[in-house]
Amino acid sequence: MDHAIDSFLNFWGLHGASLAIVRNDSLLFARGYGWADSDTRMNPDIRLRMASVSKLLTAVGIMRLQEEGKVFLETPVFGPFGILKEYDSCIKDDHYYQITVEHLLRHQGGFSTRGGDVMFNTARFMQQHGIKEPPTTDYLVRKELARRLAFEPGTYQEYSNFGYLLLSLVIERASGMSYEEFMQKE
Repeated sequence: MDHAIDSFLNFWGLHGASLAIVRNDSLLFARGYGWADSDTRMNPDIRLRMASVSKLLTAVGIMRLQEEGKVFLETPVFGPFGILKEYDSCIKDDHYYQITVEHLLRHQGGFSTRGGDVMFNTARFMQQHGIKEPPTTDYLVRKELARRLAFEPGTYQEYSNFGYLLLSLVIERASGMSYEEFMQKE
């Protein structure tokens, strides 16, 4: 196992990874590989981004809220009837008002990573906006919503980490709980 993970890290040019194997409710194996940063060896206690694994969980959370009648696929995300209408003052492109929960689930919200993925380029975002600390979710969303969409929602599909960040906010508003609380409870 160690050799396979080390080979994987080398092949993809990764500095470190964490692996856990669970069966039913039992943790069978947990180990860190490589480095968390220049001074710290990776270990299973270091928190990492879940990245795309969380998309499936987020989609299940949305469907759970739909079962409860708290949000629907056709629910607008922005605009007067939008679940995230508190962000409307940031919006410069009227196409945002067409975005539905389903568009975000299907990566059809109009967002593009052609200029880089804002969710994975924190240093670049900080430099562009002249900030010294990593942005809060609220700050990042407000800045991103001031940009034009790459395409009209529902007309094209492009993988969007940012769209799923918005879905996590939809879950928070519709459930009245933090994303983490809702996901653990439901």
